[in-house]
Amino acid sequence: MPPKESWPNDLLESLLKADQTTDVYTWFPYRDSRLTPYYYTQFAERLYDACMALRALGISPQQASKQLTHVTHFRDELDNLLAYWSHGDLQMSRLELSAVCRAIIDLLAATCRDDIFSKNGTLLILGPEDVSILERSVDWTTARAGLARELGKLIVSLNTLAYGLYTDVWANAAGDMCHGPYTLSDGRQLIIRDYVDLAPADLWNHCMDWEIRSVRILTCYRQGVNLEIDFYGNLTAESNLIDSLSCFAFVVDGHQLEVAALNKLIISVAHRAIAQNKAIRSLGFEEIKRKFLEAHCYTERDFLKLAGLDWRPSQSMYDAIGGKALLPGAEDWGDDRKLYAKALDAVVNP
Repeated sequence: MPPKESWPNDLLESLLKADQTTDVYTWFPYRDSRLTPYYYTQFAERLYDACMALRALGISPQQASKQLTHVTHFRDELDNLLAYWSHGDLQMSRLELSAVCRAIIDLLAATCRDDIFSKNGTLLILGPEDVSILERSVDWTTARAGLARELGKLIVSLNTLAYGLYTDVWANAAGDMCHGPYTLSDGRQLIIRDYVDLAPADLWNHCMDWEIRSVRILTCYRQGVNLEIDFYGNLTAESNLIDSLSCFAFVVDGHQLEVAALNKLIISVAHRAIAQNKAIRSLGFEEIKRKFLEAHCYTERDFLKLAGLDWRPSQSMYDAIGGKALLPGAEDWGDDRKLYAKALDAVVNP
């Protein structure tokens, strides 16, 4: 757990900073606040039950973090809990809100080293020794300009696929899509993009036949390039990332591929991304609402299963969104600082 005197302010400032650089989408389902309030109390109650179950089972945050494939999405959920509670869309007591938020913060603290909320622009999941081993074990490819652009195409295609699979707002369910920057032995900076769940057959039946399940991209940038990762896991840079790229490597389903396989991988992922986004846009309004709900619940699948709970939406959650029109977006909710500060007070002083 972060020091009591510092973590609330760190979290608040990290959220406000990230919100300034995050785009607001209007096309549903690329805007979660237009549907989530209908079912969020039930969803949050399930998270609370999971937290209490893990405590009863004696599973510590450190133990839980080792059994979860990634944790970035918990930051998104922390944002939801604070914002919806303050806005009145989450019917939960101060004590329950505090318990859930503190459990998530403990989980983040057990996983993210030092900069738990990315206040200082880092998301460090690997330790120094792990980074050192990784640096020595990878067969790095020098990033000539043409190759750097091709790698950029792969990253864009992977992000697009993740957004299509998880209805955009829960794209971090695909993995920790950016973590770092890690400092290498020669001062260069390493950014790792992990996509660990690119074939969620429980959400989309057509994913069962896709041969690629996970992709890791390792990119080394020159020393001195200003790289930052925000609360939501977004990477920002003051320099051109293509020109700043020094070397790279990519791993598919646990196996590093030769650079000769890059073009084939780009085509495969791009075709899948296009098909997936066509699939979600072809759904009817009620279907797409159900898929949005399912994607949100799937995001916390590993956490809920660890606590012995079913991740799938309950019938009452489906009923909560059935036949409902979309709500106004969160951009009309007023001052973000006051919104988050109100909920943080409840977390600190339940």
